[in-house]
Amino acid sequence: MKKLTLYIFLLFITPNIADAQEYNIEDSSKLIIPPLVDVLSAALIHSPLLEAKSIETKIIEQELKVEKKKWMDNVSIDGVANYGLFDQVVINGTNFDGISNTGFISKSEQIRYYAGVSLKLPISTLSSRRHKVNIKKLEIERLGYEKKQLQRELKQIIIEEYYMLLYLEESMRIFQEIFQSFQISYLKGEKDVLNNNIDLNDYAELASKLGKSENDYVKAKFAFYAQFHKLQDLSGVIFGIR
Repeated sequence: MKKLTLYIFLLFITPNIADAQEYNIEDSSKLIIPPLVDVLSAALIHSPLLEAKSIETKIIEQELKVEKKKWMDNVSIDGVANYGLFDQVVINGTNFDGISNTGFISKSEQIRYYAGVSLKLPISTLSSRRHKVNIKKLEIERLGYEKKQLQRELKQIIIEEYYMLLYLEESMRIFQEIFQSFQISYLKGEKDVLNNNIDLNDYAELASKLGKSENDYVKAKFAFYAQFHKLQDLSGVIFGIR
């Protein structure tokens, strides 16, 4: 009767060791954490904010090119062509040798035309265009500094998240070792309580510590997984698996 009572007590307080053993680091140990320099490089390449800033710069560069060519709006090409009968007049005269020349007047069909290029550029327009060009150049310069600042801030974030990942990996390893240690102590305590080497209170305390260590390990493991995928998302690349 005493042993039956003991077995019933063990049934209620015994943690599910089979389920607990599923929480191992086999899967997590296969995850490859790249070197920090590779993660930083990938983050700078795949950052949507930096890409948006580059596109914004290109837009203003195109606007600057357009502004520089606006002076051509003041350039015009004129041309006129006429067709009809035109008089030809020749004047009589005497050359230096005393020989007379006779002039004549006649009509003939001719095409007459002219073409020319003109430039009308008011001083105010020139000054305004130069001012707009300078503004565009300053905007491009400003965007360059903003992009550098974004790169600096992104690097700081990646560095902090990277070392947080290493911290969580080490924490997971420590909690796993504690959990495994309590598993051994618990299995030993199970034999001891059956052999009346320890009382039920001590055994119940071992079971409680085992349950807490399992819970701590599971939390640490999933915190590591969350940080691992967070860093992947920030860098824009998928880390390798062994």
